[in-house]
Amino acid sequence: MYACALKFLYRATLEQPELAERIPHPRRVAQRLPDVPNARDRVRNDIEYQVNLKSELEIGHLHEKVDHFHQEVLRRLSLLEKAALPPTRT
Repeated sequence: MYACALKFLYRATLEQPELAERIPHPRRVAQRLPDVPNARDRVRNDIEYQVNLKSELEIGHLHEKVDHFHQEVLRRLSLLEKAALPPTRT
C-alpha cells in the first residue's frame, strides 16, 4: 500500500512539479513506516526503481538526440564535399 502511494506521488510530481513542495519527501515517508520486516527496504527499492527507470528513459532520449545530430552533421558534410569538388567532364 505504501509503495503504491509513493508511486502515485512520484508520477503526480512529474506531471505537476508545484505539488512537490506540498508532498513529504519519500525518505521521510519511509522513515515513518512501521517496523514490518523489509517494508522500508521494499519502499526504498520501489523509489530506486522509479528513479532508475526515469534516468534510463532520459538517457535513451539523449541517445536519440545525439544520433539525429550525428546524421545531420554527416549530411551537411556530404553536401560541403559535393560543393567543393570541381565538376568532372565526361
